[in-house]
Amino acid sequence: MARSGLLWFFTVYLSTLQIQAALVNVDCTKENIGVFGQQSMLECVVTCKIKGKYPKILTVVWKKDGDDDPLLKYDNGKLEHSPRYSLAVPSWNGNNMNVSLLITNTEMADEEDYTCMVITNSGSKTSLTSLKLKAKYNQPTIELSDEKNDPNDEKSLICRTDGGYPRGELRWFSGNDEWTKSSKMEANKMKNGLFSITSRLPLLPGSTFPPQYTCVVYNASGSIEDAATFEVDGVMGASNMKSSNANVVAPMVTIGSLLVGLLLLLVFRRKFFQCKRRMDYTRDEDIEEGELENMKTDADTCIKS
Repeated sequence: MARSGLLWFFTVYLSTLQIQAALVNVDCTKENIGVFGQQSMLECVVTCKIKGKYPKILTVVWKKDGDDDPLLKYDNGKLEHSPRYSLAVPSWNGNNMNVSLLITNTEMADEEDYTCMVITNSGSKTSLTSLKLKAKYNQPTIELSDEKNDPNDEKSLICRTDGGYPRGELRWFSGNDEWTKSSKMEANKMKNGLFSITSRLPLLPGSTFPPQYTCVVYNASGSIEDAATFEVDGVMGASNMKSSNANVVAPMVTIGSLLVGLLLLLVFRRKFFQCKRRMDYTRDEDIEEGELENMKTDADTCIKS
């Protein structure tokens, strides 16, 4: 009989705990977005399923999912927490239903799943939430690769950016044309967990280049964050050096042609006046008519030659 009574007691007790647990809920934002180096907040609010009833919070425990040591613990009026972690509401007390966690100076190690356990006078509940981080990339820079000994060797435009997260992308444009497929990109994680990205765009010898190239930074969501432009005009790239040689030779050929033409003109004018004097001589001399015609013919032939 005693055993039956004890069993009944525990059954009623467990049922009461289940009912109490069902009365309260901890509503957490499933995925919170934080910014590296700034404050981040994991949003959680305690609610009661009985309309108009507000339970009193006795205990709040925040932990990284899978860890035993809590980041923050509030228990019967006593609050303990690790550095950089606190409750989001200043001067929080057990009557405040907002139990959100605030993280200052957010680090990459904070990108984790978290559990929030709340015990109230109307029941208890544990909920899971997560923190995802992002960081804006710095403005990109573009430089021309170092020139080699052979001026016909390949040169490249090198675009660099860093300080961003998650992994982004660098793309090349010139007007409405995209040149990304011709480039080679590398992305590496730095010591702080952020990314450094480099993209190299070859300038092939003998190619015709547009007047400028633009390197655009895209974040992980595919949105543009920043851009930089490089003016190709005036840069001594391979094709520019080749065209500059042509610019030297072409004027020399033109000047040479003008000199030859001028020389031929002087020779022609000199010969013309010599032949003209011969014709004038034939008109002044008293010679026979047949011989005169022959001399005119010789004079005309002289001019034409």
